[in-house]
Amino acid sequence: MYQRLAVSAFRQGHFLRFCSTSNYPDLSLPVKRRQVRVPERHPSTSRGAAPGQPSPNAGHVSPQNVRTGNAAGQQVPAAGLGSAPSKMHINLKLPVAFTPYLEKVEVEEGLAAGTLSVGKFRVNRKQYQQGFVSDPSGGMDIVFMGIYARNRAFDGDEVVYQLESRSKWRVHGDVHADVADANLRLQKSAVVVAIHKPIATRLATCQVKLYSTDQGLVLFSPRDSRKPRVVIPLDSLSSDITSKFQEMKKKLFSVKIKDWHHEDAFATGVLEEVLGDAGVIAVEEQAILLEEGMVPEPISEEMRAEVSAFTEKLSDDELTMRRDLRSLTVLAIDPADSRDADDAVHWRPLAGKKYEVGVHIADVSYYVQPGSHIDRRAAKQCFTQYLTTRALHMLPDELSESLCSLLHGVDRRSVSCIFTFNENDQIVDTWIGRTAIHSKAKLSYNQADLLLLSEENVQFSCVHGYEKDIVKSLFALDRITKRMRVERSQSGFLALGCRTELAFNLDDDGTPIECFVKEGCSTGKLIEELMLLANHTVAEVLNVKQPDAALFRSQSGMLKVERFQEFCKTLDGQTSSFPENHNCVKSWGTFLSQFDGTPQERVVRTMFVRSMAAAGYSTYSGNAEEETMDVRHFALNKPLYTHFTSPIRRYPDLIVHRQLLDSLEGKRWPRSDALVAQADHCEAQERLADSAGQKSNELFFSAFVRHKKVVHDKAVVSHVQDSKLEVMSIEFGVFQDILLWRKQPPRPTPEEASATTTTGVPVEAARHTFQRFEVVDICFRHEPTASNPLMYVTQLAD
Repeated sequence: MYQRLAVSAFRQGHFLRFCSTSNYPDLSLPVKRRQVRVPERHPSTSRGAAPGQPSPNAGHVSPQNVRTGNAAGQQVPAAGLGSAPSKMHINLKLPVAFTPYLEKVEVEEGLAAGTLSVGKFRVNRKQYQQGFVSDPSGGMDIVFMGIYARNRAFDGDEVVYQLESRSKWRVHGDVHADVADANLRLQKSAVVVAIHKPIATRLATCQVKLYSTDQGLVLFSPRDSRKPRVVIPLDSLSSDITSKFQEMKKKLFSVKIKDWHHEDAFATGVLEEVLGDAGVIAVEEQAILLEEGMVPEPISEEMRAEVSAFTEKLSDDELTMRRDLRSLTVLAIDPADSRDADDAVHWRPLAGKKYEVGVHIADVSYYVQPGSHIDRRAAKQCFTQYLTTRALHMLPDELSESLCSLLHGVDRRSVSCIFTFNENDQIVDTWIGRTAIHSKAKLSYNQADLLLLSEENVQFSCVHGYEKDIVKSLFALDRITKRMRVERSQSGFLALGCRTELAFNLDDDGTPIECFVKEGCSTGKLIEELMLLANHTVAEVLNVKQPDAALFRSQSGMLKVERFQEFCKTLDGQTSSFPENHNCVKSWGTFLSQFDGTPQERVVRTMFVRSMAAAGYSTYSGNAEEETMDVRHFALNKPLYTHFTSPIRRYPDLIVHRQLLDSLEGKRWPRSDALVAQADHCEAQERLADSAGQKSNELFFSAFVRHKKVVHDKAVVSHVQDSKLEVMSIEFGVFQDILLWRKQPPRPTPEEASATTTTGVPVEAARHTFQRFEVVDICFRHEPTASNPLMYVTQLAD
């Protein structure tokens, strides 16, 4: 077993840390270490079993039903290394078992005594044997080193864990640091002892690796190395698995993981669906959605009936309940490919050198009533899922793209924040309420930018006769929002738009043939300032009107300051200006601005974001004794902030609309554990939606490399290890690993002088000492495998 795991871990650039029995006294069996002869070329698709966690109470397949194996306990060949599949033996039993989970009563006693803790478990994407939870006392994450410390926990599980003794904690950074500094760098380590709340998604996208007719089992290997390999009874599967085995190896399967017993090497599961051929973009994208649990619920007849009950026309009675703004020059500015319009804005001059700015948001709460079929679907999905080339809407398309959307040239229902400014650009009055608007124009960001550059003959969608008024309003809004941004800069805020958003041009077959980075634009910042103003204003209203249940968007600050400081140490002279006050947003902004315009800018900002606490949704629980809550938004430097401006695509915004409109009618929401649960669910769904979007981007980038065969770029080295480099592409913004041989390869012949080593590293580069933040030439090279036609490797260029 360990032979196969060690080979697989090496092939992925992983170095499996085997647990010793001294670290885990519950494991009485000695760990057998074997010398492994590693092949020169490392097949990227081979890998060892990764731990995962099913529900502790799921049905366990007994040893009599699953294990039929080698009574002598001999090691057997790994998949694909010898015999034909039908003759393969699947070694199901671990030489050293995982530690069984504690009973419920033991967990409760440990939590009460403070010897056990609960945390959200995260698994390292690149080193599946390593897990983390946030330290509740602050500082560096608590680390779980090795598959036995992970103890079958899934990424996203809420786990019960026990800290190891201080002598086993890791020292971070310079091991030769003085004692006091070393104490500050100590990273706590722990082991998982139970699963408190398993993640809902137990699906894995797998490919079949081998089968054993003698044992009646098929072994499936997941694409995501953080999940375990899964065995499924052969008699529950189609006969095609054996009769068309080579063809089946090229397919993707959706597998539901049911259980993983502490003595078993692999989890057990059931086959949910045959998705299709690996490498086909549509199949791969469906696999992403299934694995992240983001496949939208189908629109039911009941939902369609709810939509059909509404009309576009606003009745005279309804207009008496709304402020009629249909005569104003309202305009919407959105990305060129946007199909929904959450927001629109207006500007107009007033008497006495004053002027008015309006932010209008789609009145989704009018159409989506609490408890309706549409509302239940939206509360479950929480967000519109944005993939690289399409969007899966939270609401039915008839609402997202039509009735709710603030399209130009038609009457629409909205909720508006209207600000009155004096001649000194100071807000002197604010009005909030339900309105009726009639947008006069729809502009893309690019069109608006061209208008602000006074370009002629810019074509945009506009109600006839309003063209000049639209341009005048646009210039006025540009002026005031630039001033607003300067004022925010003086107070301090963090512009953290470091994530690169890739866009692709596709051919008629849907193949990405061009890849480029979506650039920021002036008009994007214009809209951003107005949305920030509206969100902050609504948060202030809710803080007063809904003191027991207001839903805030919060972000507590820096969690991993020491790690970020250590990361920046190799920058010449930069760490001398490292902020002493870690809670001072303005100081962090000044520090980060030193890298603006440099090749290192994006990687430094990315690492900074990774060191921050994630933003989330905060509200009070049903416990009346809870009187305080940290609702600040650190990055924006706002004491109060919420999400109000995107109710078509974010369910939290819809909740905020309901709270706001009830506030205007004098209705007060009570404390509610149900609201806390919904806020937590929104956070979890946000992470899944974000992950699915990133994976979709990675998928299309892989397809782009497949089309180009080789793509050259420059990259910044972000981490240096003995076995590999982590680099960040400058043009495309993607992080990749480059494997290195520390053992020198054979001296090349003259004909091979310009060739690369078997890992793709140029021979001379293998002797080079790399430094963090060094700029290197790289290339992405398409290297398909039988199981993954989209596989590519990242190499140092010749």
